[in-house]
Amino acid sequence: MREYVKTCKENEPSFCSAACPFHLDVPDFMNKIQRGNFRAAYKLYQNSVAFPLVVSALCPEYCRGACPRNEIDAAVDMRRLEEAVIGLTKNLDPIDYNVPLKGKRAAVIGGGISGLSCALKLCLKKYQVVVFERDARLGGHLWELLPESIFLTDIQRQFQYEELDVRLNSEILSLPELAEENFDAVYIATGRNGRNLGIEEKEGVFIGGSILGADTIQAIAQGIEGAVAIETYFLTGKMTHEHKSFSTTIPFPDLGEILRQGSFLTGDGPAEKEQVMQEAGRCLRCSCDACKKNCDLLRYYRKSPLKMIEEVRGTTQVKGVLSDITVATKLIASCSQCGYCVRCCPEGIDFQSYLLEARRILHKKGRMPWAFHDFFLRDMTHARENSVFLWDRRENPSWLFFPGCQLGASDPQYVLKTYQRICSHVGRVALLVDCCGAPALWSGDEEREGRMFGDFQKKWEALGQPKVIFACATCKKMMEEHIGGLKGEMVYTLLEKWRTPMKQQLNHASYAVFDPCSARHDDAVQQAVRSLSERAGAELLPIPAEKSRARCCGYGGHTAIVNSQYTKEVTQRRAAQSPVPYITYCSNCRDLLAAEGKDAVHVLDLVFSLNCQNRTAPTQTQRRQNREALKHQLQKSDDQKENSGLTADRLVKGKPIDISQALKQKLDHNYILEDDLFHVISHCERTEHKMRNQTNGHTLGSLKIGFMTYWAEYVEKETSYELINAYVIEWRLKKEKDDGRRDGSGLL
Repeated sequence: MREYVKTCKENEPSFCSAACPFHLDVPDFMNKIQRGNFRAAYKLYQNSVAFPLVVSALCPEYCRGACPRNEIDAAVDMRRLEEAVIGLTKNLDPIDYNVPLKGKRAAVIGGGISGLSCALKLCLKKYQVVVFERDARLGGHLWELLPESIFLTDIQRQFQYEELDVRLNSEILSLPELAEENFDAVYIATGRNGRNLGIEEKEGVFIGGSILGADTIQAIAQGIEGAVAIETYFLTGKMTHEHKSFSTTIPFPDLGEILRQGSFLTGDGPAEKEQVMQEAGRCLRCSCDACKKNCDLLRYYRKSPLKMIEEVRGTTQVKGVLSDITVATKLIASCSQCGYCVRCCPEGIDFQSYLLEARRILHKKGRMPWAFHDFFLRDMTHARENSVFLWDRRENPSWLFFPGCQLGASDPQYVLKTYQRICSHVGRVALLVDCCGAPALWSGDEEREGRMFGDFQKKWEALGQPKVIFACATCKKMMEEHIGGLKGEMVYTLLEKWRTPMKQQLNHASYAVFDPCSARHDDAVQQAVRSLSERAGAELLPIPAEKSRARCCGYGGHTAIVNSQYTKEVTQRRAAQSPVPYITYCSNCRDLLAAEGKDAVHVLDLVFSLNCQNRTAPTQTQRRQNREALKHQLQKSDDQKENSGLTADRLVKGKPIDISQALKQKLDHNYILEDDLFHVISHCERTEHKMRNQTNGHTLGSLKIGFMTYWAEYVEKETSYELINAYVIEWRLKKEKDDGRRDGSGLL
């Protein structure tokens, strides 16, 4: 699973951090300043640069030239921010850690700034350090650059809690002079034109600073890195530490989206706290964050992609006593499988496939809660039970029309009218109304998924492998990906080719086309729908998430039960892109947007003048009724079968069940079918397995349907049963098995 994300750039540094010799985490530094947490900002800065006063005074601001803001206004004023943080921090003293000294000893030859930086970092790790300085004072060339009140104060402050052995007027001319003291490592920092003491890669001896041509700031950084190398040597006994060039390959930010704003630190003298915080706010926090900005899932969970990946891995691959950990199960099942992560990632990382594979692993292990997908798998079963397969058996058809299972569930006329139109333009057309298998795929059930695609392939091959006409972009995408040799075309491109007259006049002048995410790469259907819409009189306005940037409406991945809040936020975000009504060519998009109050019309409404743009979304119960009605009408037109597939009136002991409109909406929101509650009440009345509330006289009973247990609270009246409330749970004992399909328990 790591192969999916091995090229992720999330942990690569910002441009400024890469340019900084200390590799200061500038974005984090800015975050702390912007929040007004100057003490925390100072500690971060202090830990990175060793001597804050010296560095803030002498640094030539390598980061400034790397700042992308240079191209639009002015780079963030890092030096002034560093000075302000020091000035606004009340206590500049380092933290005094009560840690015992370690046994290893290091010699630092040279008491200049590089040697002192190395010595400080080793002292902080509680190693024993001796500094040998040729002159009578510490500081080296700092005496030529800064007032002693600055650098001596800084040196004294940083070493105040450390045990450091300083030996002034002690020039070391060769390494053998140190032999008697048995140092475990040596750092040579003898300054510009100083002696290298003939080290030539001697074991345990390191070198850095001005002797290597470094400037003052680089010398400090090399001293810090020298301490890291020495500690590595202490711990491993090997000279394995290598200096690595610090670079970044993150993408350059889109400056067109950035508000142009000059520096807030323009005056002389100390800056005000508010100005300092505002200046930190100008920082772009450059990073590779395209996925976090564009992926709905990452935005919702507010986690970095690598953090999410580790949680997913911990949920799917941990064995032993921790194998029941399910920290990321909900996250895994919340992915809409829209694939926009691949489109927006500069490395093309396929996070969608990673999470789909995680679903499959959880399903195989029996750890994917059935509550997440049971409703949609049952809906797929209902679609299969009400499938229709029509063709002239005397000869193979040239075309197969496959509208899927959701188009007719939204409105049977969508399928009927479209099928009639296709038949009027091309000869020998077969019709297959069925499910494409998306619920099986999204549930992680590979066995069921394989059966679905295999069944379609057998029927398609039995027809002679005709070209397939799709009305659903998801059906087309899935079939073309899973069935070799299948070539499909969207019906909307054909309707435009045939110059189909548009019957419906639109209520508004301006509209926007809402492209389904599965049609993101289908330029032909995108253009066809826009041409059809314009011929219907629509003035089309652009929206951010259209064409190649098309985003999921919230239906994909069947996340509504897993994470209803997330799904609702996604749909609302799509609906809020534009105030104008939408024209869709996916019935799921239309119905989901309509359920959130967005005016939306299906393009087939325009072609056949079927529905107005503010048609309410059908409930889940109505969708099944529509599907059954479609089967009835198709079979009746085919061979005059009467009432095939239609649901009979539901009566319990001869009485109907009354459900208020408000309760119907609640049931639909919770994905509870009215038909299931009929079975619950019928079962309770037939078996007497029920409870009665003596306070209000309500009856409460349950029935397990599939993997879920449905509960109904109702009252028997003289002529009817009134449903008061209902809910559904997945609730089983740990040892209980359902035909060997799954163990475990869950709750919805």
